[in-house]
Amino acid sequence: MDKIYLLHSDEYKLLQQGFAEWLAILGYANTSVVSLPRHVREFLHYQEQGCKTSLVQLEAPDASLFIEQIKVKIGPRTGKGYSCGHINKYIQALNLFSTYIRQTGRTGIGFTLALMEDPRNKPDWLTRPEIRRLYEAISDDVLGTRDRAMLAVYYGCGLRLSEGAALTVADIITDRKLLYVEKSKG
Repeated sequence: MDKIYLLHSDEYKLLQQGFAEWLAILGYANTSVVSLPRHVREFLHYQEQGCKTSLVQLEAPDASLFIEQIKVKIGPRTGKGYSCGHINKYIQALNLFSTYIRQTGRTGIGFTLALMEDPRNKPDWLTRPEIRRLYEAISDDVLGTRDRAMLAVYYGCGLRLSEGAALTVADIITDRKLLYVEKSKG
């Protein structure tokens, strides 16, 4: 269970509530309307612990200092430090909060935090000899023909598993030699 960060400043409570409403008006997903203000509440709680109980006391470096604290924080469920993806959610929340407080005229001070780069998300490209070995490992029977076709479509077209699994025969445009991927990520 997440730790509950209670805010004492009425101004901060109203800011968090207004931020959630702003996200909803902008059409953010319900999960974001709940989670992003929760991250902002943790930031505002951190500010209260440093005796900054009003928006006029906040300074741009405060957000960076908070993120540095998050980077060394240990997750209660895993007992490990937060992942880059988790920290990036805090960064996203604070960047959006900064936009919110500036657009609503609450302050002219804002901050822009750069997202962390996650080294795990780097693609690992296969070499031509590795691709050749993949094809050579496929048997010459009927199932091998199927597997060879799947490998050609998935790897040759760069499809994700869900994209390939959603393909139908109607998605093949034979006269133009195209494959229509309807449910792609990007």
